[in-house]
Amino acid sequence: MSEFEDLYNLYYKDVFYYVLKLTDYQEYIAEEVTQESFYQAFTSLTRFRGECSVKSWLCQIAKNTYYKYLRTHAKETYLDEEESRIFFEKWDKEGIKIGRMFMKAEKDQKKNSKGRAV
Repeated sequence: MSEFEDLYNLYYKDVFYYVLKLTDYQEYIAEEVTQESFYQAFTSLTRFRGECSVKSWLCQIAKNTYYKYLRTHAKETYLDEEESRIFFEKWDKEGIKIGRMFMKAEKDQKKNSKGRAV
């Protein structure tokens, strides 16, 4: 086992629970941020100066990774259960219409291309 794997096994839970608290207990985000944090730590190992504990260093990376996550996902909108149900019901109806339009356009294109010399 490599030294980094030892670090991962030793500090994963600490970092995950730290990020989980930052994310207001959204486990899927905490998991994603924690994984990315360990990746960032792995790529930055040579820059660790030892001025703080490894755990503090990892948590600082995790905090910065979480802030980056927030910036990149700031424009996403999440729907509650009722909004989601309404959206997908409407999408199903509209999606069928759009699918039929694409199929018709594809048929028309094939008809038009049969008469042309290639």
